[in-house]
Amino acid sequence: MFDVLIPLRSKSKGLKNKNILPFIKKVNLTNFTINKLKHINKINKIYVLTDSERYKKKITYHPKVDKDYVRKKKFSNSNSKINDLIQDFLNNYYKNKKNQNFLILQVTSP
Repeated sequence: MFDVLIPLRSKSKGLKNKNILPFIKKVNLTNFTINKLKHINKINKIYVLTDSERYKKKITYHPKVDKDYVRKKKFSNSNSKINDLIQDFLNNYYKNKKNQNFLILQVTSP
């Protein structure tokens, strides 16, 4: 079984709000990715790691999807390292400490 981590940062420098812009058939990049993942039996939980309440409202509801983690500002800058974000998530939010199987997916690479 795997848990999936999807880091989303709301302050894109290039294309603003690219993670929630319509992509295919008016489905945004984030939901496009989640819709593919939620049907995979080996995926236990999908964690969306974002700093934006607006993004959370645009993300589809599904029992596998957890949007409760609040990405801290210091991990939401353009020069922030994803390793620091993941470490913070694992140390301060993630409850299944026995699981060692993760997938980290960027929605900008569907």
